Amino acid sequence: TSGPEIAMAVDSHAHLEVLIGNLKAAVTSKDSQEIANAANVLGSIDGDGPNSEKLRCDLRELGTDRSEGVAAELNETLQAALDVGETEDSFMVRWAVVVVLAKIAKAAAIAVPTMTQSLMAPSCPSVPGAVRARTSTVFALADLQDCLP
Repeated sequence: TSGPEIAMAVDSHAHLEVLIGNLKAAVTSKDSQEIANAANVLGSIDGDGPNSEKLRCDLRELGTDRSEGVAAELNETLQAALDVGETEDSFMVRWAVVVVLAKIAKAAAIAVPTMTQSLMAPSCPSVPGAVRARTSTVFALADLQDCLP
């Protein structure tokens, strides 16, 4: 058994944190292929694929402190995506980030201003992924509204 596999067995929800780190690194690198790969893997938490349930389980196992850390990291990644502008890469990152934030519930409150800011940018329905990112953001904000005091 290799080192990374042992680490994953000991701390399986660290896998989720690695995926989030990969997405943030992809945004920083501005490599469209890396962004697409990282966003699709992380965004699959909202689907029915083989990794979806594992990611949801990893997310449920996070304690409060780790959930808040993950939410802060996702918020930074979302802000970085907004800084890129209204591009396909930016919308892909926004979608992946908000589908995870929607599942973190209360810990995601830190990202509400950034999610709201992402909806205030000019609408670019012709950019691939724009409608999906905006729709996911609206649903994430609605879900968060239901769980916040």
